[in-house]
Amino acid sequence: MVQLLRHYYKVCYLLYIIINVVLREGKFDKKFTSDEWSKNKLSKEAKGREATKIVLMTSLWNHVIFTLKVMSPLIHVLRLVDRERKAIVAIYMK
Repeated sequence: MVQLLRHYYKVCYLLYIIINVVLREGKFDKKFTSDEWSKNKLSKEAKGREATKIVLMTSLWNHVIFTLKVMSPLIHVLRLVDRERKAIVAIYMK
């Protein structure tokens, strides 16, 4: 169970970092409005059009930003707890 939670924490933290980088660079939505995307065969399929519609929704990015603001303190606390636990295990092993 602990290993599962640790894996979940690492996945959440990785997603948190990726989303922060994507938002900071601000290039993700430009991929779906570029000439390269419009020439791609996937952009003409139903799933490609649906993906474009979703990515370009302002409400999606507002929710992402809200989620990041909520997750930031939680990720910080989880990282602190994980560091303390590793320190305790290291002391115990010695």
